[in-house]
Amino acid sequence: MGLAYEKAIKEDLSKFKRYQDALHSIKLDLMQKGFDDFSDAGFNKIESLKKEFSEQE
Repeated sequence: MGLAYEKAIKEDLSKFKRYQDALHSIKLDLMQKGFDDFSDAGFNKIESLKKEFSEQE
């Protein structure tokens, strides 16, 4: 039973890391395309999600 929980936790951690990586990649893509206004709502949402996922680790 403990192994099942451990596996589920590792899968969740892996999923969170993938989300964080994807958010970072999206942010870099937007910056490359000239959307680098950090006061923009889109960047605020990305930063909010990034912060939320980093707190859940």
